[in-house]
Amino acid sequence: MMRQPIQFSRNAGFSSVYVITFKGLGMAMSLLKKAGFKIFKEQADETWGRTVLEQRLLLELYSLHLLWLNRKSALYTFPMLWGLIFYERSKPRDSANGVQSISRLGGNMSRIIPLAAGALAAAMLLPATTQVVSAKEYLIRYSDIGANRGPRAAALQVWKKEIEEESKGKLKIKFFWGQSLMKAKATLKGVGSGLAEMGTVIAAYTPADMPVLNYGNVPFNEPDPWIGIRAMQDVRENGKFIRAEEKKNKIRMLFQNVTGPVHLLCGKEQIDTLEKLKGKKIRSIGGYIQLFKSMGAVPVKIGFGELYSALDRGTVDCTVNYTVFVKSYKHYEVAKHLMMAYMGQSIGYGGAINLKYYNSLPDDLRGILDRASDRYMDNYGKNLIDDAKAAAKEMAAGIDGKVLNFVDIPKAELAKWAEYAKPIGATLLGKMKHMSEAEQAEFAASFDAAIAKYRKIKAEKGYPWER
Repeated sequence: MMRQPIQFSRNAGFSSVYVITFKGLGMAMSLLKKAGFKIFKEQADETWGRTVLEQRLLLELYSLHLLWLNRKSALYTFPMLWGLIFYERSKPRDSANGVQSISRLGGNMSRIIPLAAGALAAAMLLPATTQVVSAKEYLIRYSDIGANRGPRAAALQVWKKEIEEESKGKLKIKFFWGQSLMKAKATLKGVGSGLAEMGTVIAAYTPADMPVLNYGNVPFNEPDPWIGIRAMQDVRENGKFIRAEEKKNKIRMLFQNVTGPVHLLCGKEQIDTLEKLKGKKIRSIGGYIQLFKSMGAVPVKIGFGELYSALDRGTVDCTVNYTVFVKSYKHYEVAKHLMMAYMGQSIGYGGAINLKYYNSLPDDLRGILDRASDRYMDNYGKNLIDDAKAAAKEMAAGIDGKVLNFVDIPKAELAKWAEYAKPIGATLLGKMKHMSEAEQAEFAASFDAAIAKYRKIKAEKGYPWER
């Protein structure tokens, strides 16, 4: 079983592949080590319902120097395209000889591989490279966590259309929906290493790598989608801490996402009081893990893509969720009650691009990406607000016979919940170990100031699309 994916990765030109497992699987580890995999990272993980030592193993396939024939070459017109040349050389061949250097991965392979024209595109899927479709075109492979539906997917499609039209086809966007290219938790590393040029990065999935952005997941923060989006982007652009964190991870966030207000979706039982929460298994992320633990519940870490089956099987009793995604991911089919808790929202995620790739683009194309990404944030904010209202109406009326019960939690009860959230901000700030206490306080103050700034703008002018 291992030989086939390893050989496929070699044939596709990948310089390395990695595997995620956990300590204790002796036979699996023996097989992996025999295949040449080596452990490069270990960390505690609770995905499986208990604390285990997650292990990441890397297999170096080969190092190589990749060159691509210029479109002006006469060979380009032949049905059989000798398109990729792998060889070892200390410096790139002069482009005057009809060959353009696409990337330098180093190495010691010296051979020529003929490829059919139809296989060229697949073979160009290489990590840590500038993906050039032609001499003047650039391909951006975008790895997304969800399916091609819902408000974010709709906003991404508009973003893609605007970029391709404004660049006159020089920039091409290819989406890989539903974690088909990489798992959500692997997206930060995948984009940083160049496995994909872009992807949706969620700080709550990699809090040790992105503790600053993960501060956006403090429970009972700002619940308004547009305010949350613009406030965090303001802190990113006008501060120094988030961009520094992105640079360390070899990415650059082009746009900010939010989830919309955090509610509690429950499979069978209506759980709307502190007393009912005690002992219940609640799927949580970010600061909500600490919140529900302190409230007496049992937090469970499960990826969003596995949530449908977890609710269906009763692996979890409830989950933090968001009205519009309850509909778009069809969670209403396996859950009966949505507690309208308004526990803030997850602000710590967005669309990230490989930093080296971004910097390698011509200035005009970077400008097109930046402008389209700025428009995307307002577009997504509007979609999220409008779609949440429509989704609530549809699910309350019933979809295919499945009716979702919307439960308004009394303000007095929610005030009790909010009390448990107060220490979490300090906890998340304390995770920023590379920053001094003064710097942590500076960042928290800038976030609070940005929230206040955009609340004021909304109160005085309304949303951008209403002006």
